[in-house]
Amino acid sequence: MSNQTNIANTLPKSKPDLKLVFQQITREIMNSLSVAQSATIVKFYPDTQTADVQPNIAKVIQYLTDTNGNPQPVYGPYPIFPAVPVICLGGGGGAITFPIAAGDQCLLTFLDRNMDAWWLSGTQGLPPNNGRQHDLSDAVALIGLRSQNNSLSSYSTTDTQIYGSSGPTGPLISLGTSKIGISNNSGTTSLLTALTALITALENWVDTGGYKPNTATVNALTAVQTTLNSLLK
Repeated sequence: MSNQTNIANTLPKSKPDLKLVFQQITREIMNSLSVAQSATIVKFYPDTQTADVQPNIAKVIQYLTDTNGNPQPVYGPYPIFPAVPVICLGGGGGAITFPIAAGDQCLLTFLDRNMDAWWLSGTQGLPPNNGRQHDLSDAVALIGLRSQNNSLSSYSTTDTQIYGSSGPTGPLISLGTSKIGISNNSGTTSLLTALTALITALENWVDTGGYKPNTATVNALTAVQTTLNSLLK
């Protein structure tokens, strides 16, 4: 490796043909665009729903010519992007939050125009502060993109599931086509199981006089049990 070469100065020294010129122009345009990248959370700020984020894929920081005069890329890491807005799913006043932590993987997308004015005020119709386009400064983070070695350990193909930071072996809400499942760790006890046990105990309850509940009470408890069986799993 020898002399440092600017990325725009990689055309052959002989007269280039039109195809090479267009290839170089295309390359320069593509190198200047920021569209989307995978990244990793470095630090999360829950009060502002922003995060310090670092892209996962290295960037070309310069080109050096080899002994044959051919340009060779030299790669280096991106710096940490500070205070990147994190997308929180929600609408109409409601939202779904997650315990975002350092090490979580995410997708960075870069807005077409300068977002500073909107980010600070939330006002519609504001002009961009400057002509910045497809720039690294206008990143937003969407948590949930995962590499293969960080894929979910269990993914239901039948239910919509919600579970916490302990994963699918912890407390779980499972929404099926007609029933809802709510269970504790590893599903050892579900809400249906607990309520069924309670109803059974009430049906078998004996008062101080040695009598079981009257027929109306038993029928009412049976009706509750039937309703629970239709709703829970």
